[in-house]
Amino acid sequence: MPSSGWLLALLAMLAGMALGSAVTTLQRRHRERQRRLQACAEMAAPCLLLHADGRILQANTAARRLLGAPLAHLDDLALPSEARSWLAEQGGGGETRRCELNRPAAAPLSLRLEKRLADLDGQDAGLSWLLLHDISQEDDDERGQQLWREALQDSRLALFEYRLAPRRVYGRVLAADNVLGLPPGWVDIGFDHWLERVHPDDRDALRTMLEHPERLATGSAYLEFRFRHGHGHWEWLEQRTQLRHEDGRISAIVGLCQSITSRKHAESELLRREQVFRTLVENADDVIARYDLNLCCQFINRSITRYLPLPRHEHLGKTLRQQGWPQGALDTLEPAFRAVLARHEARHLEVELDVFGKAATFSIHLIPELGAHGELVSILAIGREITELRLGSRLLADENAVMEMIANNQPLNDILTRLCRLVEAQRPQAVCSIMLLNEQKTELNLAAGPSLPASFSGFLHGLAIGPETGSCGSAVFSGERVVVSDIAHDPRWENYRYLALPHGLRSCWSTPIYSSSREMLGAFAIYYPTPRNPGKAELRLTDRCTHLASIALERDRHEKQLYFLATRDGLTGLLNRRSFMEVGEAEVLRSKRYGHDLSIMMMDLDHFKGINDQHGHATGDQVLQHFATLCGNTFRHADIVGRLGGEEFGVLLPFTTLAEAGILAERLRAEVDGSVVMACGVAVHYTVSIGISSVFPDDKDIDGPLSRADTLLYQAKTLGRNRIRYDGDPPSLPLAG
Repeated sequence: MPSSGWLLALLAMLAGMALGSAVTTLQRRHRERQRRLQACAEMAAPCLLLHADGRILQANTAARRLLGAPLAHLDDLALPSEARSWLAEQGGGGETRRCELNRPAAAPLSLRLEKRLADLDGQDAGLSWLLLHDISQEDDDERGQQLWREALQDSRLALFEYRLAPRRVYGRVLAADNVLGLPPGWVDIGFDHWLERVHPDDRDALRTMLEHPERLATGSAYLEFRFRHGHGHWEWLEQRTQLRHEDGRISAIVGLCQSITSRKHAESELLRREQVFRTLVENADDVIARYDLNLCCQFINRSITRYLPLPRHEHLGKTLRQQGWPQGALDTLEPAFRAVLARHEARHLEVELDVFGKAATFSIHLIPELGAHGELVSILAIGREITELRLGSRLLADENAVMEMIANNQPLNDILTRLCRLVEAQRPQAVCSIMLLNEQKTELNLAAGPSLPASFSGFLHGLAIGPETGSCGSAVFSGERVVVSDIAHDPRWENYRYLALPHGLRSCWSTPIYSSSREMLGAFAIYYPTPRNPGKAELRLTDRCTHLASIALERDRHEKQLYFLATRDGLTGLLNRRSFMEVGEAEVLRSKRYGHDLSIMMMDLDHFKGINDQHGHATGDQVLQHFATLCGNTFRHADIVGRLGGEEFGVLLPFTTLAEAGILAERLRAEVDGSVVMACGVAVHYTVSIGISSVFPDDKDIDGPLSRADTLLYQAKTLGRNRIRYDGDPPSLPLAG
């Protein structure tokens, strides 16, 4: 029992000792951990106390200030994956890593991470310190140093010392690429040899500096000269000099040289471009001028002399009004200039000018010129003559209008008159005319000439064609353009100049008008009040108008051909039945409206079927054509003749009584009876029977009188043919038997 008690006491003592030791260890570890936490908090550098699982146990004030937001875990830091893996590794105390840390609301940080072990055991054995060294400023400094080294290398500086007593030049090339291409190391060369490498044009200035340094009154000077580079080319140097004194005397001249070859080349190129620009400005077709804020001319190029009478040099210093701009132009220009002065904004305007008697249109741009601080210093004015452009736009519009008139079948005379007006609008002094050939192609007649004097136009009908028949007759005769620059002395106008000169017509250019098949149609003529030759633009204008005239004439001809085919009999050329009836209806209505006489004939060739049967249809066609010709020779121009079918014909005789109609009918009957038609060597004789009626007051249309005339015709045939029958009692006229 005693031994058992002793054993228990021993065990209790051992347990107490173990418990005391454990408590002591825990207390020691707690004190160590607190010491580490306190040390972390007291560190001046940003520091984090890290657990092995990545928890941040402590972040000192510097770390919180550097990182910004409070952090609980390494995952809260936007560290690169390489840095995160390195921190997760066990051991490695004292190592460092560089990384970039991105922050949400601030610029990225360049950090050097330094990991130190905490030297703890137990559950705190994984604790470590992470020191955060901000090296952003160091990177900026390094970049700055690199930029400075690059700038120093590119500056191409060289320092030379001109020692006056030994008359030698000493120096060391500072730039890494050798400014002058001289051997590396010290330069030691005599003045004379040095000057030999200086460009001859610059040598005197440098020699003067070396021989008379006392003339550098301020003790320093600036000099530019060319030096022969080691590679053979001329290197431009900019030298800033400083005098060095010993014992009260000038002993040396120190020159800091910098290569300015690139700048000189740029200046030379700039001067060349400026000279090119000034040449372009001086010789530009546009008028280019500069005005000060008082609207006085500071500069103007030579183009102004084409538009204003004032010599170029006299424009300088003068206002717009003093320069001689017309009042109409000033009314537009002066408000525009004032608007630029007020708003500092560019303006564009168009003005009309009378330039030495000729109307001209100008497009003018006013451009404000600003100084270095945005203030308005002057106004640049660029004026371009756009007369031809505006005339071209108007010409195109007028040509489109003419084409619309042609497409809409407007009267030919209206179209040709519009063409003449078109040219006269383009050339204000021009007077135009269009002459057309007659059907026989033997003479010319005036078709349009709206601005020709009426007394002169009267002579332009039945104009002969030949080599000396004025401009138009000669052009049609030769088939080529005829330019008469002076009517008073040109032999082609010898027989006609007395007609033209009294009306102020001194020159005339005539261009033939051809169809698409090269058939001569007429001539287009332009008259001028002064002797002159046409320019290229006027010739192009004439060609365009003759082309339009050709289109109009061919369209008119085609329309007439279509109308002829639609209204005429193809064999005889007389009106067909439909057209005859339409004209007859109109004539009856006109007769009743105005109360004048209207007689109607119906005619039929006797035994015409026998002619066809005996001699053939070709001979019958010849007989019909012969009869149509006799009708054309017998009846008047106002009478309307038509072929109504087969061998039957009708005639409308306006303003003609029954008795007067009978006289014409008898004349025709006698002509037919007394003639023969030669067909294939055979003489064919034929006769005609005629019935005549007049329009009665109760007739409402052509059907009544035409039916009566048709009845009288068949009465004539019944009575023996080759005779005339009248409506009512016939007058005392001999009748054929």
